[in-house]
Amino acid sequence: MRGQEALTIVDGLLQAANHGQKLNDLQSAVFLETWAEHSYSEIAQQLGYEYDYIKQVGSHLWRSLSQILGETVSKRNIQAVLRRYEELQKAKQDDGEAIDLSRFYDRQDELQTLESSIIEDPYPLIGMFGLGGIGKAFGYFTFIIVVGSDRDKLQLPHPPNLNAHNPQTVV
Repeated sequence: MRGQEALTIVDGLLQAANHGQKLNDLQSAVFLETWAEHSYSEIAQQLGYEYDYIKQVGSHLWRSLSQILGETVSKRNIQAVLRRYEELQKAKQDDGEAIDLSRFYDRQDELQTLESSIIEDPYPLIGMFGLGGIGKAFGYFTFIIVVGSDRDKLQLPHPPNLNAHNPQTVV
């Protein structure tokens, strides 16, 4: 796992636990530099802050992650902890357990667009295209879970006319 991927996971975990509050720029920088196995002293020098302040920012971040993940997190074990977390999330999905929606980031606008499209036209033709592994299926399932939970919005008024003479019908 690369640093940016790990940062995305951490940011999502903290947002879910803190009602949408994201990492600030300094917290993100400290996390990424720690992920790259730099010391607080190196990070402080590179970012232009005092060592004690960088150590305090890191310590607060590890404490928050420890509370969220239910295990002790430190700058020394963050990589192992996040790898275990990822493995656990994948195992839950493989076992058919609920999908962790905290991993679906910054796509509220897209979900809203899909929801509006389905409300306006209950039989839209929707395609999801992209490279493998970028989250098409995850996005689809997230849409079904989030929007599908409000069944009143998705009540279909009547079945579509699948008459072959209907030029609007796409099969």
